[in-house]
Amino acid sequence: MRPAVILLILTSVVAGCATTPAAPVRSDCFRADGTARCQFTPLPELWAREAARNA
Repeated sequence: MRPAVILLILTSVVAGCATTPAAPVRSDCFRADGTARCQFTPLPELWAREAARNA
């Protein structure tokens, strides 16, 4: 009986993993090879804008 319960638990765990979608995150700013297609603002420039807005 014990081997049957262990087998049932293992089967349910594997079945749960098999049904989980594993698609990568998609973004319009990156091509399939990982290169950027959008223009990004450097962080220091964003921080300067935020500091000027909060001053």
